[in-house]
Parts: sequence; structure tokens; C-alpha cells
Amino acid sequence: MIIRCFVFIFLTFLVNKQGFVLQGVVNAGVDDSTSVHKVGTYPVFDGDINDFVKTHLTYPLQARMDSIEEIVYVRFDVDTLGKTHGHHVIWGKHPDLICEALRVSQLVSFKKPATQNGHPVQMSYVLPVDFRLLKDGSDDLILCLQNMPMYFRGSLRDVITSNLTYPRSAVLDSLEGTVYIALVIDINGITKNHWVLRGVRFDLDQEALRVTRLIKFDKPAMQASGRPVSVLYFCPVKFSLAKVKTSSRDNIKR
Repeated sequence: MIIRCFVFIFLTFLVNKQGFVLQGVVNAGVDDSTSVHKVGTYPVFDGDINDFVKTHLTYPLQARMDSIEEIVYVRFDVDTLGKTHGHHVIWGKHPDLICEALRVSQLVSFKKPATQNGHPVQMSYVLPVDFRLLKDGSDDLILCLQNMPMYFRGSLRDVITSNLTYPRSAVLDSLEGTVYIALVIDINGITKNHWVLRGVRFDLDQEALRVTRLIKFDKPAMQASGRPVSVLYFCPVKFSLAKVKTSSRDNIKR
């Protein structure tokens, strides 16, 4: 049994002479491309994944010399054995940083896979690797989340699907695709600062922004100390004409 959904982990690496420090970890949303039920447990990493990535990541020398900083987003699948495969970049600009983000993500494997109803399931991860240069004297920051943001009123997929309005211009142009939205979940579970991480076209991008602004979480992310924290969150919004064609088209914007 294969369940395809997105778990997004936000890894921010601060670089100084001593190396790399994990700044944050963030949970994510569900891929609307398939039917997804509530996942019982997420994949379990053997040891501290923060230390693993910190140990294996190397900031490319030329990018470091040129003071190049950016976030590279790598997507991969975690199969029912906990192995990762199908690694590919969904966003990134600098070739050296892209290659390094891919290399490190291909080293990752999990001790236990995700489960649903006690059965192992396959999940898709998006791993954003933030290459950022630390200035001398800056404080290293380590932030590990104990609990991810929680949504109790059904699934996010259902919320997005029920509220999504397919732009008429996109229907007339037979335009489909997935818009990736990034947003911040604050300490009250409210989403804000939404922006398009990777878009399709302006009309679909704006509709994806509108529908994700409706999302509010029932419980915010919690730090290991039990303190609520704001986190970065990623949500893919899929536009499929197949669903529009089988409906009454009442949800097509006039």
C-alpha cells in the first residue's frame, strides 16, 4: 500500500569557520494528487538527523567565496523500508549549492518508515536546504521541534479541495499544474506571510494563495521545552482539469 503525501522539513544551515548548525525544522502539507488518510507516524531517523546533515554537508568553496546564499528545495520519496529515492530539485539557482543539496539528501535514510493504521506507507519529502553564511561573532542557533503544527478539523487536502475555485481563464486554456506555497504558522496557529515558492501562472498562483490563506492550525509547533514557536510551512496546491470536467463546473470562476 502506498500513500503519497508531502512532509516538508526545513533545514537552515548557518556557516562559519566551525561548520554548519541546524537552525530549524518544519512540518508540511499533503499532496493533493492522491487520496491521503491520516498518517499514524512519520519516518524515524536513526540518531539525530540534525547532526547527520551537519556532519555530511559541505558548503561549496566557490559559493562561499562569492558569498552566495539561497534555499535549495529537494524532493524525494521515503519508501516502506525507510530508504530514500527519486531525489530531484524543485527549486534552486546556484549549480554548486544544488549539487551539494542533492548529494546530502541522497545520503539520508530512515530507521523506520511512515505508518498508517500500523502498516508502512510511502511518503514524499521536500527538504529545503538553506545555505546561509554566518558573520564572525554570530551566535549559533539550534532549534529542534518536539511537536509539529496540528490540524484537527479533517485533512488539509479536503480543506483545500472544498475551497478551491478553478480560474475560468485557466480552464479555457486547459491549464493544469501544482503551485507550491510557502507560509509561516505563528505561535497561535495562524498562517501568514504566504508566498509562491514555485508557481504555474498568475491566475493559478493567486488562487493557491487565496485558498491557503484560509488555513488555520488548531495547535502550533512546539519546541522541545514545550514553548510554542513560529515555523515555516509548505503546501502544494494541485489544479486538475479532470476534477473540473467531472463536476457541475459550479466551482469555475466567472
